[in-house]
Amino acid sequence: MTRVTIVGGGPGGYEAALVAVQLGAEVTLVEQVGLGGSAVITDCVPSKTLIATAELMTLAAESGALGVRLGDAGAGEAGADTAKSVGVDLAVVNARVRALAHARAQGSSEAVFANLQGQLCEGTGTNVFYVVDGELRTPTLAAGCLAGITRHLVLEWYGGREVDEPIEVLRVASEAFLASTTRDVQAIARWDDLHLAPPGPITGLVPTVWQGREPDLLGR
Repeated sequence: MTRVTIVGGGPGGYEAALVAVQLGAEVTLVEQVGLGGSAVITDCVPSKTLIATAELMTLAAESGALGVRLGDAGAGEAGADTAKSVGVDLAVVNARVRALAHARAQGSSEAVFANLQGQLCEGTGTNVFYVVDGELRTPTLAAGCLAGITRHLVLEWYGGREVDEPIEVLRVASEAFLASTTRDVQAIARWDDLHLAPPGPITGLVPTVWQGREPDLLGR
């Protein structure tokens, strides 16, 4: 058998590894950081995130002409320079990008954060729900999570308790799911090395309730 060692898990490295395996070789791929290399971890993916952040900042900066007041811009200042009151914490942006890249290197599609107090907070672009002792729970807004529309509707239509608990609570949860406008309700199948059996009964029921209420929201 042909043995191949590939140094570097970037796009060229892992593609070469896949082809070599398909051709019957025994492959060892050496990568210090994670699959995807710089393109995923520090270059292409982060640049897209920064572009999205910049676009949002531009919209916010130009919103003064439409009557939107941010930061220190006064309600009566029609020509207020909104751009001066809009800022970005690049450390937070970079932390989210690297966490998501790490998650993808582990075969996952999302990373979940704790806040500075070690409490479960949110994903990079999602809210987190989990079930303990048959009760649906989600972090409070005070924990620092995004006040997502999907989160609000899940709580309004299905119910659940807002509570702040250590992020380790997910290790004792019987089921968990993510909620966002792009994912709707998506079951969590794996939390680090802990495998859940999605969807659990509540995770399966929430989308059913959602589908039943959504037409009313859309006026259908």
